[in-house]
Amino acid sequence: MRILLPALLAFAAVAAGGAAQQRTAIATWSPFAPAGAVKPSLEIEPLGRGGCGSGPGSEAIGDYGYRCGAKNWLDDPCWRDGPQPTDLVICPYGPWDRKAATIRVPHLMLAAGVTFAAPVDAGRDPPWALELANGSRCLLAQGAHEPIVLKGGRRLVVDYFCARSDIVLLRNLRRGRVWRIGTARWTGRRYRLLGDAVVRRAVFPSLPPPMRRQNDLARAAAAASGLRLSQVLRVRMAFPALDWANVEALAPETSKAITVWRVVHRTGRRWSVVHVRRPVCRDRRVPPGARRQLFGCASR
Repeated sequence: MRILLPALLAFAAVAAGGAAQQRTAIATWSPFAPAGAVKPSLEIEPLGRGGCGSGPGSEAIGDYGYRCGAKNWLDDPCWRDGPQPTDLVICPYGPWDRKAATIRVPHLMLAAGVTFAAPVDAGRDPPWALELANGSRCLLAQGAHEPIVLKGGRRLVVDYFCARSDIVLLRNLRRGRVWRIGTARWTGRRYRLLGDAVVRRAVFPSLPPPMRRQNDLARAAAAASGLRLSQVLRVRMAFPALDWANVEALAPETSKAITVWRVVHRTGRRWSVVHVRRPVCRDRRVPPGARRQLFGCASR
């Protein structure tokens, strides 16, 4: 989803409802073919140089991607552009759209690191996109989610905006054999509740196998670091062996530091903490290539 920052353009939605169906389909999507190359069906729009956050953390797809921006545009979600070290991210407009933007982010692998997402839980995680039984296609809302205040003070929250309409989907998704979700329409002054719609397909984010392996190794490295996984900001990995990682997390509230980091090393499937001395770029316990990728040390 693309947001024009000066105006934070309003999103629209499609009419809800639709006929009964056999079962809601659960689908996954990424902009990549299985080997990790960008799908040739995507039409790419280069946006030039920009930046991402301090690590994975898309509002749309969580730790599977990044929230990035270039010029006056904010793009979310964005994926790293393939399994190799890169300064490029690719930001599709939606799982049904054939267009995607690319942004060049200097030192992306140092600034944001690799993804370390937990496996998708279709029973609990919010889907990135929903397709209704009537063909309407809706994307997860970003930023502040607008409330709908009902009589008596009860509130419902807008969770999805859909394409080319004034219909929104509410935060009351019910999952079962057939998923259902509440709908409302903007009348120009307020929202009017419309009742439930049937969900034909729920779309979650995914990664191609090479990037999935990197993601899982990074998550294992973060878990082995001893830092609280919920506080981890980014994981830098040493390519191509993926046997060294620098895990950075928010510091405890009792600490004067803002962040803390740990270096971990993998032997086979086992990660262990390596106590690196400062200055880190001179500590020979970490190989030169790994020091460069984990700390930005100059090559010698």
